[in-house]
Amino acid sequence: MYEFLDRLLCIALPRIRDFRGVPAKSFDGAGTTAGHPEQLIFPEIRYDKVDMTRGMDICIENLRPDG
Repeated sequence: MYEFLDRLLCIALPRIRDFRGVPAKSFDGAGTTAGHPEQLIFPEIRYDKVDMTRGMDICIENLRPDG
């Protein structure tokens, strides 16, 4: 899971054209939800093997002890 998050933040998101960061309204204290219309932002996916672009919703949950 941490490897996916690292690749998402360091490799995939900066590849998005005109990416200006994750909006602050996405964070609610318990996590964030982001959607992207295509999976081709990840360099592991080969363009010639994709028959149809598919989107994805990414939910990152932050659990913290109440205190």
